[in-house]
Amino acid sequence: MYRRTAEAMGRQVGELQAELLAARMTPVAELFDRFPRVVRDLARDLGRRVRLETEGGDIEVDRAVLEELGDPLVHLVRNAIDHGIEPPAVRVAAGKPPEGRLRLLAARERNSVVIRVHDDGRGVDRARVLQKARE
Repeated sequence: MYRRTAEAMGRQVGELQAELLAARMTPVAELFDRFPRVVRDLARDLGRRVRLETEGGDIEVDRAVLEELGDPLVHLVRNAIDHGIEPPAVRVAAGKPPEGRLRLLAARERNSVVIRVHDDGRGVDRARVLQKARE
């Protein structure tokens, strides 16, 4: 009798734990939804034209983790627009469209969620970074 009661309680505790974990899960879209304005304002301030694309917004992450990702992701997006995506005239001279493309991607990889930031800008000038480091 005690064994069945203990097993039933164990199942109920397991179900409650699963429900609590599910309640903490939040779609990545809640984080990504902050960025259209950030991108628009920064692009305007820097004289850039940028199209933001997001993918994987339906993937769910623990709410606390999502909150911790906000500031670092803003930093990466700012760097991509400021240092990666060129002004329209420079892009056109390089044979690119005047509007840069910035992508925020969320994807599941095994037991993790990976968030990537991609831009179609000029990339990192390794020689310039090394020179700055030497200075």
